[in-house]
Amino acid sequence: MVDMCKISRSPIAVMVEVVASREAWAGELSQLVADMASGGFVLNLSSERRILRAAHELEGGWEAVTAAGARIVDVSHAWAPFSIEGPWAQDLLTRGIALDLHERAFPTGHAVSTLCGRVPVILHAVGADRFDLYVATSWANWFSDWLEAVRATLIQGRNGPDQRKLRLAG
Repeated sequence: MVDMCKISRSPIAVMVEVVASREAWAGELSQLVADMASGGFVLNLSSERRILRAAHELEGGWEAVTAAGARIVDVSHAWAPFSIEGPWAQDLLTRGIALDLHERAFPTGHAVSTLCGRVPVILHAVGADRFDLYVATSWANWFSDWLEAVRATLIQGRNGPDQRKLRLAG
């Protein structure tokens, strides 16, 4: 049987926080950071702070970023990565996130800082049926248990007689 909602914990991801003035971001810094994130994402936390999630180990480029006026902090070990994929991924996440996760409202590549199950997360749409979540490491075990409990409820609801109970408000 195909797993309709696969949950997995991923290895530590390369993530850095980049802090700079608004003026620095208006210059070449935005493009430098975007280039470093190729295949990953850059999440705007504020007008001065960004989280860079790189798709691979970063090799160099830091000198140019600091020369452009930014401070860099490696936060890779502060975030525990999770992947949720399959046809039921959106259903699972909507039970804990108050966002429209349909592709038209949350397209592939989009990333946002939000709450999921009352826990702060970074949510990244990797594909139509795949989402990566980054959770503070102090919440990782609790969050993993929460995801599995919601998944079990979802499976039970799908297999039960009353299909109307599927979509619960998050």
